[in-house]
Amino acid sequence: NRVPNGRTLGADEATAPAETMYRVLALVLFLAAFHSHMTSSQTTKPGEAPPPPFPTGPVPTLEVKDVVVIGGRCSWGGLMLESTTLNLMKEPCEAWTCDAENFTVTIQRCGDFQVPQHCDLEAALEAFPSCCPILVCGGV
Repeated sequence: NRVPNGRTLGADEATAPAETMYRVLALVLFLAAFHSHMTSSQTTKPGEAPPPPFPTGPVPTLEVKDVVVIGGRCSWGGLMLESTTLNLMKEPCEAWTCDAENFTVTIQRCGDFQVPQHCDLEAALEAFPSCCPILVCGGV
C-alpha cells in the first residue's frame, strides 16, 4: 500500500479509509430508513392516536470489557476481530468493533421497536444495519 509520495502505509493507516467508509455507510443507511419512516404519509382514523415514532430509541451500543486480545486482535464470538475494523454481522444482527488497546469490543444493535396496529416488522437476511427490522404498514 503506497501513497503518492512513495511512502508505505502501515496496516492501521491502510484500513482507516475503509473503516471510515463503513461507519459512514451504516449511519447513512440508518438515517435514510428513519427519515423515510418519518416523512411517509400516515393514515389514522378520526379520534385515533397516531402510531408511535419508529424506531422508539437510539441504536443501542454495548461495550464488552476484558476481552481476550491475541496478536493485536480481539477474540469475540468465535471470531478474531481486527482492531478498529467495523465488522457488520448478519447473525446476530449487530456491528462489532474491536479496540485491542483497551481490551474491549463495542457492539451496535438495532433500535427498540413498537409495532402499531395493522403493521408488521420485516427484516432482510443481510448484514447490519440492513438486517434491522423495518416497519411495514398496510395501506401506507
